[in-house]
Amino acid sequence: MDKENISELTQQTVIGLLDFVTATKDFVLEQAPLYARELVTWQMWDGIVCGTIFLLIFFVSILGFCTGIKIIKNDKHDEGFACIMVGITVALISIFISTKEYRSAIKAVLAPRVVIIEHLQSKLK
Repeated sequence: MDKENISELTQQTVIGLLDFVTATKDFVLEQAPLYARELVTWQMWDGIVCGTIFLLIFFVSILGFCTGIKIIKNDKHDEGFACIMVGITVALISIFISTKEYRSAIKAVLAPRVVIIEHLQSKLK
C-alpha cells in the first residue's frame, strides 16, 4: 500500500468513527430521559412490592407470636417460648426491611433526582 491509500483509508475510518459517535450521542440523548423515568418508576414499585411482602411477613410472625402465647396457656412452656421468640425475631427483621423498602419508594416519589444521582454514582464506582 502506498501512502495515498493509507491516508484515504485512515480518513474513511475516522469519518466512520465520527458518524458512529454522533449516532451514539443522539441515541443516548434521546434515551436518557426515558431511562431516568423508568429507573425512578422501578425503584418506587420495587420498594412498594418488597415493603408489602415484608409487611405481610411481619403480620404472619405476629400470628406466630400469638400462637406461642396460646401454647403457653396450655402449659407447654418450651414450645410456646420457642414460638414467641421466632415470632419476635421474624417480626423485628421483617419490619426493619419493610421500613427500608418503603423509604426507598418514598424517596423515588419525593426525590427522583436523588435516585438518579445515587444510581449514577453506583455505576461509576
